[in-house]
Amino acid sequence: MIILKIQFVDERDTCVFKKSILSLLGLFAVVNTQSSYAEKQELIKIRADEWCPYNCQPGSNDPGYMIEVLQMTFGKKNIDYQTMNWSRAILETRKNKYDGIVGASIENAPDFIFSVPVGESKNCFYKKNTSQFKYTGIDSLNSVQLGVIKDYTYFNELEVYIKKNIRDKKKLDEHYGNNAQDRLILKLELGRLDTFVEDPSVVSYMMKKHPDIKDIVDAGCVKTGSLYIAFSPNNPKSKDRKNRLTHTIAKMIKSGDMDKLLAKYGAKPWYK
Repeated sequence: MIILKIQFVDERDTCVFKKSILSLLGLFAVVNTQSSYAEKQELIKIRADEWCPYNCQPGSNDPGYMIEVLQMTFGKKNIDYQTMNWSRAILETRKNKYDGIVGASIENAPDFIFSVPVGESKNCFYKKNTSQFKYTGIDSLNSVQLGVIKDYTYFNELEVYIKKNIRDKKKLDEHYGNNAQDRLILKLELGRLDTFVEDPSVVSYMMKKHPDIKDIVDAGCVKTGSLYIAFSPNNPKSKDRKNRLTHTIAKMIKSGDMDKLLAKYGAKPWYK
C-alpha cells in the first residue's frame, strides 16, 4: 500500500485537491462501470439470408452496413451474425431462438420490435438488354416468366400476382435459401428466365461479384418502403436493444458517420 502525505499551504489548496480526487474517483467509477457492463453483455444472435449490401458474408471485413451498425451499437464481439433461410430466420427469431433479423420490412413480421428505418427499398425488374420487356404495370408480367424469392415481401400488386400464379411455372419461378440472388442472375443470363425482381442496391452489389455479366439492365421499378433491423417480439430485452440502436443510428446520421459507412458499400442514404 502507498501512503501519500501531503501538506497544504492554505484551505484553497485543500479544496482544489479534494475536488481533483473526487473527479478522478468519479472517472474511475464511470470507466469501471462501462467495462463491467461490456463484460456482462450477452451475445446478440442476428439471422437473415445474405442480402448485400445490407447484410453480407458473416465474419468478413465487409459483413454489410446493417451488421456494422449493430456492431457499433453493441460491440463487435457481442454480435453473433449468421446467414440462413429468410422464412426460417423470421420463424425462429419469433420463437426467441435468435434475437433479431436485418433487412426487414414491417410486412415481413409486423409483431417484431422495429428500429427506426435503416434503409429504403425498391422492387426493380431486371432483364437482358436484348429483351423487349418493360414493366409498365402488373399486366405487363402476363407474357414473361418472373423470378422471385420465397417469403420476400414485394409491393401489394405483385404479392397478389404471385399468390395467383404460384403454381404456374411458366409465369413464376420461385427460389429460396442462400444465394437465391446468384441463381436468379445466372438463370437470366442463360436465358432460362425472362425477368426477376429485386432491390437495386442488392443487384448492384451482386453484379460486382459477376463482372463478366454486363448485359443485365432494369426494366422498371416500384418504390416499396423502409427497411429495418427488427428484434424478437418475445424477448424482454428487445425494447431496450431497439432504443439503443435507434440512438446510435441518429448519432451516426448527425455526425456523418452513416454517410461514410454507406459509401463504403455503394449504398444510397435513405434520410436525404
